[in-house]
Amino acid sequence: MYSGSADVFIGEDDICGAFDGDHVEIVLTKEPEGRSREGKIVKILERGLSKVVGLYRMKPGKKFGFVIPDNQRLDQDIFVPVEKSRGAVDGHKVVVELTSYGENGKNRKERSWRSSDI
Repeated sequence: MYSGSADVFIGEDDICGAFDGDHVEIVLTKEPEGRSREGKIVKILERGLSKVVGLYRMKPGKKFGFVIPDNQRLDQDIFVPVEKSRGAVDGHKVVVELTSYGENGKNRKERSWRSSDI
């Protein structure tokens, strides 16, 4: 386990479902001389984010929508079932509270949210 404060590069395949702001446990996998260290996340200790602001998108006739986060460091859209959309329509700016953070390719899910027109 690494407990230093220097930057460590974590590749996309090694993020273990973590995202910006999370406190994580990592192991170093490479320490090349003169270059940045490399590692992989082995455990998420604490989530750094519980709410996300973004743009709600929904195609007509679908039973779900997605929130595209405003924070560009969040690289995954948030899945929202239509029954949880609280009347939001395509193009609304919304705040979602996360209930699931997704696992290896699965989308994060919302718990509750409020929406407002842009």
